[in-house]
Amino acid sequence: VDGAIHALSRAFKHREPPMALIATRPRQAASAITWLAAQGIRLPSQMSIISLAYEPFFDYIFPLVSGYRVHPETVSKQVIRRIEALVAGNPNRRSHSWISPTIVKGASVAELP
Repeated sequence: VDGAIHALSRAFKHREPPMALIATRPRQAASAITWLAAQGIRLPSQMSIISLAYEPFFDYIFPLVSGYRVHPETVSKQVIRRIEALVAGNPNRRSHSWISPTIVKGASVAELP
């Protein structure tokens, strides 16, 4: 929390403060949203925020945080397949498995004019 608050405080002291934030971790998004609210900065009219990861507590934040959701079942299946390949003696799989996140179109990103 302290690191996120410090970074936000510094960013908002600039002559041209940021218009959008990208949080790489859900806890960073939560810290940013609550700090912005404490400063009177409204989402999304004054600041947009998107999270690259999702946590269930986002469902209880207003406005709903925009971002990406990866289903744990999908990740678990891919990890198990990889472990099975390693156990079978195949350390180098030729195919690559991509995990495609679901886009969560929340209300924390402003529409472009």
